[in-house]
Amino acid sequence: MEQNKNNVNSIYKNVLRGIFITYVFIYISFLLLSLFNVKLSRSEPIYPIFDKYGDALRFTPISLRFPFGTDYFGFDLFSQVYAGLKTNFIFSLITAVTFIFFGILFGVRIGYYYRSRAGDFKRFINSQNINQTHCKQVTYYPDIWLKKLKVDTFIKIVVNIFDSFPLLLLVLMMTIFLDGWIRSTNIKLALLMGFYGLFSAPRLAKMIIGKIKGLRAEDFILSAISLGLSNRKIIWKHILWYECRYLILYQFAYMLGQASILEVTLTFFNFGAQFPWISWGFILNNVYKAPLHFYIVFPIFFITMTINMYMKTAEVLKDIAEIRSK
Repeated sequence: MEQNKNNVNSIYKNVLRGIFITYVFIYISFLLLSLFNVKLSRSEPIYPIFDKYGDALRFTPISLRFPFGTDYFGFDLFSQVYAGLKTNFIFSLITAVTFIFFGILFGVRIGYYYRSRAGDFKRFINSQNINQTHCKQVTYYPDIWLKKLKVDTFIKIVVNIFDSFPLLLLVLMMTIFLDGWIRSTNIKLALLMGFYGLFSAPRLAKMIIGKIKGLRAEDFILSAISLGLSNRKIIWKHILWYECRYLILYQFAYMLGQASILEVTLTFFNFGAQFPWISWGFILNNVYKAPLHFYIVFPIFFITMTINMYMKTAEVLKDIAEIRSK
């Protein structure tokens, strides 16, 4: 009985894995085609379709021309889902890139350069009997630490302020603030997504700081400095690449998933992408205004699977990062 149950679970997992891999292939293929502006449908996603009498083609059955049918307003759902994939990816990428850039910047600046006890390096040199003349050439020196303490303290305070903000409240506040300054809804959405990534950056920064503290506990950084390695090489190669690359990758994938949800939500409430951009939130908004119909399962499937794809990728990368850290 137990063996049969295990076999059923194994089959179930294999089926889900196969669906997931198939969707990843479809998503990447559609995304590349959309980024190069390759049309897969004769219908325009921004205009409804009318018959010869001027009536909207509502709830048209699935066919070769309309693979996902049409909605209540006569829009071709396939062309809208295809166009919305590009929109969702671009705005999500803005958030993820901003998140990674400032997360690395804050993490390295605070974790690597910020020192409350500037004599650590000097004591390390004395304890290891290292040539003092050689170490005078090292840029990571106590005098430079002291000069940078005020700047680094300010950055640490800014990071703590960012981390204390409720992100949803921040987005709503920024929406109200930008509404009176910028007319273009698409530019406002890009700024909102960028701010969301910026204020989410402390999460990644704290992880990088933790990694650097772990290396410091083993005197790895001070040993590398004593050997004459430059700060740039220590940071980019030994810390970010060897120690943090999977951590950064899984946080990047996770942020893409979070940003996808945010973009769809903002567009659904008319704060997101507008003409000529088509968003998945626009499709859901049309469904909200019209009678419910079966064809809505297609855009919902794409939205759900895309977010699940990002989150599943993040989980796999997180497991790899945890295994490597042991």
